[in-house]
Amino acid sequence: MKLFFLKDWENFPGHTIEAGREADVLAEVARELIKSKTARKKTEHPLPADIPGHKYLILAGIDTLEKLIKIGDTQIITGIGKITAQKIENYLK
Repeated sequence: MKLFFLKDWENFPGHTIEAGREADVLAEVARELIKSKTARKKTEHPLPADIPGHKYLILAGIDTLEKLIKIGDTQIITGIGKITAQKIENYLK
């Protein structure tokens, strides 16, 4: 099953799938990852990996473009300051 990762996940020692990435996993593993909110099923509009402040957005639970647009002022997110917020705004134009 194709999942979008909301948190880093070490699927075996020395190999981590980072938050914001997609990966295929077995269905039974996928159920546990979704239940623990480590990952979710892939959506139509996931947050692009190249968007400024991507890591901080993901950590704040902003994992889709729809959620990002809805939040408005991204400076309220820990790790995103005025300059990055402006870069995000320009990215969305």
